[in-house]
Amino acid sequence: MKRKIFKKLMSLLVCVTVLTATFQVSAKSSAIICNLVSESGNASESGNASVSGNASVSGNASESGNPSASGDAADTDGAVEPPYTGYDYTNDPCGSSKSIHDCLLNTLGAAEQELLKGYKYGKRIRKSQKSDYLLDTNNYAQDKLNSYFKERYGVNVNGTCSFVASTTNIEYYTRKGIARTLDHSKYRIIFSTLVNMGFGSGKLENKGGVSPKELAPLLTKYYKIHKKTITGKSINSPLKSTVAKYNKMKKPVIGAFHAPDGSRHSVAIAGYYDITVQYQKKKNDTKYATKTTRYYVVNDGYHTATGTKSGRVQYISEKYLKALVKMD
Repeated sequence: MKRKIFKKLMSLLVCVTVLTATFQVSAKSSAIICNLVSESGNASESGNASVSGNASVSGNASESGNPSASGDAADTDGAVEPPYTGYDYTNDPCGSSKSIHDCLLNTLGAAEQELLKGYKYGKRIRKSQKSDYLLDTNNYAQDKLNSYFKERYGVNVNGTCSFVASTTNIEYYTRKGIARTLDHSKYRIIFSTLVNMGFGSGKLENKGGVSPKELAPLLTKYYKIHKKTITGKSINSPLKSTVAKYNKMKKPVIGAFHAPDGSRHSVAIAGYYDITVQYQKKKNDTKYATKTTRYYVVNDGYHTATGTKSGRVQYISEKYLKALVKMD
């Protein structure tokens, strides 16, 4: 009898031990699971898009009227794409140290003097013939637009010169009735919309800016959002005749200029001057040779407009123009 009672007591003891161990393991596992959720799965912290590209901040299209850009703005996959590195300057005949800031000249007189430096004997300016039109495109300071974007969306941006030049063109197209989108006084919204679209495609995440080939479809998308059929197109050739053709139509184009040191800058081209130099090939020559060089009149984006109707313009030699983006 005693042996039976002892066996029953032992069975109960084993059962309690097993249950206790099971409970401890289960509790421990539950604790591990909770920690995993609270640390790696806490979407309110680790998934907060205010760090990775909160669409409600960096892609807020309610003001710009760009609903598709707001969704794109949260896409950070493009951040791993290699940055745009520009063109090969290895065989650039212009030297290797001149920067884009050095290439942009403040006055037409400065452009003429730059040309004269290339000749040794009997040099003089014969004439400077302007294009059919010097368009009244506006110049917007790139640093101020970047600052506005930071204030509005809380994001630092750079490499935005293509979007500044695009803003100039879009505002002009609206003001002239070529393709009306937003009121022309809303240039900050135009710029912000384009930048948000750029973030969405991952081109500004890597701080490399956008190339003409990348900018053209963004312009097409911008106009499509606004129910317009304007198409952006990137071209590498012919450049000189294309600028002249669009100038005759009173349309600006976006020029991608590349300096010998590798720096590059996109600007709105408002017109041009063909400057003809008369010079002697050899000292004491009685005959003079002539050469004509085109200098583009551009809105550089580095300076604030001076308050004149056409804003601030600068001048840059045709030899630095590497590509264009036109809007049809």
